[in-house]
Amino acid sequence: MASDYQGAGSILQFKKEAVYGTAITPTISIPIISSTLKSNTAKAPSPTLFTGDSGMAKRHHKLRNEAGGQVVFPFSYGGIGYLLEAAFGAVTGAGPFVYTLGGQNALPSLTIEDVLGDSGNANTYEGAMLSRFMMAWAAGDTGGRCTMDVIAEKSSAVGAKTALTTDTSTVVMPYESGLFSFNGNTYNLNTLEIVIENGIDRRMKLGSLFTKQPQPVNQRRVTVKIALDVDDAFEAAQIADTQGDATITLTDGARIAAFTIQNAYVETTDSPRNSHGIVELSVGMIAEDDGTDAGLSLSITNADLTNYYD
Repeated sequence: MASDYQGAGSILQFKKEAVYGTAITPTISIPIISSTLKSNTAKAPSPTLFTGDSGMAKRHHKLRNEAGGQVVFPFSYGGIGYLLEAAFGAVTGAGPFVYTLGGQNALPSLTIEDVLGDSGNANTYEGAMLSRFMMAWAAGDTGGRCTMDVIAEKSSAVGAKTALTTDTSTVVMPYESGLFSFNGNTYNLNTLEIVIENGIDRRMKLGSLFTKQPQPVNQRRVTVKIALDVDDAFEAAQIADTQGDATITLTDGARIAAFTIQNAYVETTDSPRNSHGIVELSVGMIAEDDGTDAGLSLSITNADLTNYYD
């Protein structure tokens, strides 16, 4: 009988693959907030009309393997370089590291070990690619959070985890945020959410239960949601279809995370009045590619240059 284990002690270990779907030994280990990674083989009863007297199907068929899920983890100044590269697609430099939106057809893949709590065991996912990546902060929260949606080729059976030291890099806190700048104005935010939707999906082919390397099926999108005390300038920008770069920088001493949302325009503004207090404005923005700037850039400077990737 298998031993019980707790969620306490769960971590994520990973490294960028040289070749899609060819597993590589992880070199980075980070703490996580939650994981729903799994590997299930979809199955279905036989569609034939031939059944037992009970009316029950007499057999079933395997259809496809679906490996992946969602992982939530702290946004840190260090330790998450491979994950950011898998979300953005391109990175240059090494202090700062500058992440930009690389080719949609050339997103890197990862090998991921999902360590199962305090058991010392892990499921290993190969050919793991990120279909969606969200970075979010809220005033008064315990730190920035990343939420990544993973599509993997397959998962191995449970085995011993790779022995690594878990990264303890500094978490990017909400109180470290500067002002949000857009269209010549600056704003104090209540919340910030930046989402990359990579537009990729599985590719199932005859001859295998497992996906080929995921490829684009939809346009790539970068969306931004902010909440702040009502400011009429955003409604004016939405009506006028004003477009330009929006920026925000979070700083902890020498550690810096600077976002540029390129060629952004205001899609929606919403300011419902439902209490006696200050009315909050929710703003939805969308980035565009102008042929030079692809829509989003993140520049990170940290004190962990030796372990940001390895």
